Order: sequence, then C-alpha cells, then structure tokens
Amino acid sequence: MDVGKFINQFSDFNQKNNLITLENIQGQLTQQGVEAIVTSPAIPNLPLNLNIPSLLAQVFFKGVSGGISKAAVKPNVKKGQAKWEFGLTVLVDNGPMSQALETAVPNLLSFKSYTDGASLGGVILCTSDDCLNPPDNSFKIFNEINFVPPPLFLFNPINVELTKIFPTLGLNTLFTITGPLHVDIGNFVLSLQSSGTSIFEVSSPQPVIIQNNLENAGKNVIPVEGKLTLDPLQIPKLLLDLVDLEKDFAIVLQVNKNGDPIGWLNDLLKNLPQTVIKNLFPILQGLLKNISIGIDLNNKNSTVPIGDGKTINGTVPIGDGKTPPPNGDGKVPDGKAPDGKIPDGKVPDDGSPKIPQGEVPKQPTEEEPKKPAAKDPQEPEKPKQDETPKQGKNPDGEDESIGGKIIDVITKPFRPKDSLTAETNDNIENPKPIYTWTINAPQ
Repeated sequence: MDVGKFINQFSDFNQKNNLITLENIQGQLTQQGVEAIVTSPAIPNLPLNLNIPSLLAQVFFKGVSGGISKAAVKPNVKKGQAKWEFGLTVLVDNGPMSQALETAVPNLLSFKSYTDGASLGGVILCTSDDCLNPPDNSFKIFNEINFVPPPLFLFNPINVELTKIFPTLGLNTLFTITGPLHVDIGNFVLSLQSSGTSIFEVSSPQPVIIQNNLENAGKNVIPVEGKLTLDPLQIPKLLLDLVDLEKDFAIVLQVNKNGDPIGWLNDLLKNLPQTVIKNLFPILQGLLKNISIGIDLNNKNSTVPIGDGKTINGTVPIGDGKTPPPNGDGKVPDGKAPDGKIPDGKVPDDGSPKIPQGEVPKQPTEEEPKKPAAKDPQEPEKPKQDETPKQGKNPDGEDESIGGKIIDVITKPFRPKDSLTAETNDNIENPKPIYTWTINAPQ
C-alpha cells in the first residue's frame, strides 16, 4: 500500500470538502514549552474510534539541520462524539529553533507568512501515553511523510492608541483574531539597557492573553506601559557610552509566567533584537502598512487615527486631506454647488478678507513723500471658470508677499468659512496681518 499517496489524496479531499476544521485551540506557555487543547467538530456519521494512546511529530524548517521542535498529541476520538479533542504538548529545541527564527521572525513582523519553510513530519504512533520518549515498538510507517502547513500571518490590522502620558506612557494595542487560537503568554518586559543598567522599559501591566474568535468576537485589547528608568546620576556615563552603541547598549526582552521567568523562551529572545535590526527595512515597511496610530486619552477604545486616512471606530480621521471640517451650516465650505460647479462663475466666498484689485501705487521717496493717486473704483475682473483669482493687496494696503500667496493658495481649498482670521503683529512701523488657520472640531 502506498501510504504517502493515500495521505495526499485524503488531504486533497479534506481541503475540498472541509471535513476537518480546527474550532478551538486553548494554549498557554509553560516552563517546559507550550501546552494546548485542540477541539475539532467530529465528521458526521463517521463511526471512528481512534485507539491510539499518543503520537509524536517533529517540526522542521528549511535550511536548518534537525527538528526545531517536537509535538506530542494525545487524541480523544470516539464514535458518537460531537467534537474531537486532542491534547498537545510542544517542546522546543533552542539550537535549531534560533536558526529558524532568523527567517520566521522577520517574516512575522513584516506581515508575511511565518510558516514559509516549515513542515511537519517524522510522525510516530506510540503504544504509551509518553510519546515524547517513544518506545521501541512504536508504529513508524508515517515516519517519512511530511505535511506542509498552510500560510499563516500575523493578525492585522493592528491599532495602537495613546491612552496616557503622565506619569507613565500608556498604550493600548487593539486587533481582532478571526481564527481559533487562544494563548496565555504571561507578562513581558522590554528594556533598553546601557552596560546592564535599564534606561527605558516597556511592559505589560497584566498578563497578555490573546482571545480567539469564540471569545469577545476575537477583539483583543492589550495594555502596555512605558517608563523612563534612567538614574540621573548615570547621565554622564550614558553620554560616554554613546561612542560605542553596539558594545554598551542592548535591548533585552523577558517573559515570565506567574512571576517566574520562562527560561527556554528568554534564551531564544536574546538574539531577537539583532535579527530585527538586520531586517529592519522590510519590517518597518510591513509595520507602516498594517499598523495605525491614534489617540484615546479617555481610554474608551475610540481613537482618532493619525495619518492613515481611514475611519476607525466611527471617528473622523485628522489630516487625510479629503474631507473638509464641517462649518456648522451644512454647506460645502468651498462654495460650490452639489454638482461641483461654481454658481454664476463667481469666486466662492470662503470668509477670508476681501482683496481689492488694482494697480500697485508708487512708493514715496525719502526726499518728497507722495501719496498714491486716487483712482475711480473699478470692479475687479471676474476670473474665468476653474481659474485662480489674481492676488492683489492685503487689507492694510501692503503688497502681499510671495510666501503669503503660496500659503493662501495651498490652504484655501481646506478652509471652512470664517476659519481664517487676521491679526496685527507688534511691528508699529510696518504692521502686517498675521493669518491664523483654525480647524473646527468635528461635531
């Protein structure tokens, strides 16, 4: 019997008919590795009793010698059950895993598939519950078969909102999980250190627990705090250490569970900052595309996003350059009709001071001050359709500067009515107007 061919045919049939799906994965980090309970709906009308005490599989990664981790599974599958249940224990081999993370972590943080290059194989069916140390009489017919996992990506988009500034910096990280993974990570502390002394720390004030799509619709809010831990007496030494950043400065990430450090994970994380720095450019590209930053000082998880130009949680974004601020009268601030045309070919009234058209008066000389000759008032020439009106004089009779004309042209399409006000500066000899652009808050 060609077992490999049978497995491949069953895998294709399962993907087309969606027979086996993972409904719930309840996982947590432990001092030894990862523990999880995996639940899957039973295949209807399948009278299956899986009388296998346990099985063992290894995870391999392209370019890495040996397995990066091994997973022991204890199935609980009986006919008539509505759901199948599998106990899962994962133990990590830090040597090969650290090599795999040099590829997997940059892929993860740049929002590419972090399972690219991974495979599951070396499956052994054991006759005892302890398959981490399989007995000699284990069933090894599947030992040469590899299973390629589907592409998996970091959840996105991720919204980061500022909730507090003083006395510590407070941030909320918000994202939605659409899959079955629930994992209890514990607490973390990310610190910037100089010669072993902490300068700045970012930490989780409470355990980080990621909820899946069955819990709170997969909506997650992870609070994070940042604080300056620098001793003022260490500032002179810190300035000297700036000469050699790589030698005297380090980024340290520690994870603990119930107050106890998770040793195997912290050992893996030691080289993580260097891996991130080596791949900083693609990581920054992924973060900028998939992370938005907002402000929520009331801590109501209703942010005003900055710079992404999209609406989040029902709020109006700032700075998208598309939607002008409302002026309260329900009209379009640029004075155009709903069809986008300017009525009667007139220049829209944007509330700014009127600038009369006319010739530039001759400037008086020092020998004989002269006044500009009075002229009959003339009606300014109406601009043609879609033509920018010519700039004249400002309200004080002074010639408007080139900079003022540029600012006026740039800001005019975005100014609501009565948003541009003029004040006089303190230069008594040559007073000039100062224009202030006020953006009304959304109602």
